[in-house]
Amino acid sequence: MFFTTRDGTTLHGRMAGCGRNLVIWSPGAGGNTIGAEKWCEPLEDNYGFSTFAYDLRGQGKSGGFLFDFENQIQDIQYAIDAAIHKMEERDKGPDRVILIGHSLGAVAALTIGIQDPRVDIVFALSTLYSIEDFMVADAKEEKNRSLVSIGKKMLKTFKASLSPPWWFKQFINFVSGGKTLFMPKYYLTEELIKKAYIIHGTKDEYIPFEKSGKLIIDKYNLSKERYILIDAGHGFENHEENVLKWIISKL
Repeated sequence: MFFTTRDGTTLHGRMAGCGRNLVIWSPGAGGNTIGAEKWCEPLEDNYGFSTFAYDLRGQGKSGGFLFDFENQIQDIQYAIDAAIHKMEERDKGPDRVILIGHSLGAVAALTIGIQDPRVDIVFALSTLYSIEDFMVADAKEEKNRSLVSIGKKMLKTFKASLSPPWWFKQFINFVSGGKTLFMPKYYLTEELIKKAYIIHGTKDEYIPFEKSGKLIIDKYNLSKERYILIDAGHGFENHEENVLKWIISKL
């Protein structure tokens, strides 16, 4: 199925399952419905949910520009509209609307999606809290270092310049211009955070827990029931089942 966003861009979505509870999967940067299947299919087959996933701009069958960062975040509102409308066409609810977002998709869920009164629960996997906090942390670490230590750091940075984390930071800086207000930091409130659960990998090299998930937990004093740390990297490879079991336990 296809749906149209605020600026007229057409995105492709995948609707599956027949349950009255609706899970909307919001993918990370470069994500599409194919990559979403490993998360959506168990929810459909094992837990009886209806699921909706979509190709981000410039991916799969979706139109638009891959690096349209702010619109990618805002697109989740139109995905919610499309998924709910499809279920209403089936006369099957939804009884509950659950957002599960990963990385960029988690940013979208915690920034735009969580504000929708139709959304009951949001699960944010590997989310950014704010670009500014993410980008400036390294600069703060350089204070009061000797020239020798700075030189060693520069050499280390050069050697790591081709690593995925380095490129990810450059990508975020490029697509956002180093700053955007479309971040959870500027939208989450004490009331909205009641809908949210945080899931982060302890080995996440792209968005380290201390630079993001921990900031949300500390800011809102989240109890241990509201977040979980998984012994995994950014994409939770080979840990999807554990993540989904924890999500189901909170529903």
